[in-house]
Amino acid sequence: QCRFVGMARPTILGAAALGLYCLPGALVWNFLGSVRPARRATESYSLTQGRQLPCLAATGADDDGALRRVIVISDSTGQTAAALTDRVLVQFQKSDVLPEVTVVPRVTEVEQLSDVIADAAKLGDRVLVMATLVDAKMAEWAKMLCEDSNVRYIDVMTPLIDSFCTFLEEPALGVPGGAGNKINKQRVSKMVNREFFGMVEAVKFGQRHVAGLNPQDWQEADLVLIGPSRVGKGPIAHYLAQRGVKVACLNTSPGEPPPGELNELGEGKVALCVVVEERLVDLRLSRLHDAQARNMPMLLEPGYASSELVRQELEFVYSLQQSHPDWAEPIDLTYLGVEEATSILFRQVMAARKKQAVNRAA
Repeated sequence: QCRFVGMARPTILGAAALGLYCLPGALVWNFLGSVRPARRATESYSLTQGRQLPCLAATGADDDGALRRVIVISDSTGQTAAALTDRVLVQFQKSDVLPEVTVVPRVTEVEQLSDVIADAAKLGDRVLVMATLVDAKMAEWAKMLCEDSNVRYIDVMTPLIDSFCTFLEEPALGVPGGAGNKINKQRVSKMVNREFFGMVEAVKFGQRHVAGLNPQDWQEADLVLIGPSRVGKGPIAHYLAQRGVKVACLNTSPGEPPPGELNELGEGKVALCVVVEERLVDLRLSRLHDAQARNMPMLLEPGYASSELVRQELEFVYSLQQSHPDWAEPIDLTYLGVEEATSILFRQVMAARKKQAVNRAA
């Protein structure tokens, strides 16, 4: 077990929140290697950094009597790093020996990092450095210093943070925050409730505003999707609603002028959607065959899947953009999946919200 001297035992929950199984198990297993039975350590191992560093872990020796050691570098309290290491080593509890572990907390300067890795390099080839650094520059320095010193190195946080940045579509703060930091549970609860009920409200809004229904409410919408039938507005509106975005949809028809409410919408609140003619004809033919199979072809207008009508409707969409120069260019959904299209439009909504907030502040 890995614990701190003079500090509270880390919680498993803190480690789980980091996705503790992201640590390459094969690398740890290769590092442990083939060993013989050994005793448990009762003394801590310290690196030269001006003070004794806390560590207490199961240890053992190879056939030649040399210990294997893991140096865990943290830029905060180190509690999460210790809990993470503890849970990883549990996966190797059937081994005859586990490495001695030193947790080095509050490493926030390159000089400190260099000193720790230099000391680790002196331990030979039976040392593994594992870092839980959230600052990208510090993590890069740790990688370079370990490579220069020929020391095994695992970067735990960078892959996790990069994945979350992609998923959340925003950059990470890069600010260390220990597992011991207090979390305002009431604030978190309010945030979760706000997000959940915002999603529910957006879903209900979308259901009331399909196919041009209730245009008098469009001022409440975050986005109005405009385009011919079968270009994919509905699925995109549903995905956006899952993110709390209120979306209304409008099918275009050259013979029907668009509702006047469109002219009252602010910048960034309209998105024109198109699909190439051949693909749209195929999509409409599929829908037409389905309607015929259910004996409901009368629900579709005559010539619904004809190339001529499809061409006219697409040209009408482009004419709308020309008559509204403040609207963005039509988005071609032909080769975009629903997720990609949703991401593009979500960024458009966020940009519009940010601009509105700046204008209000001014």
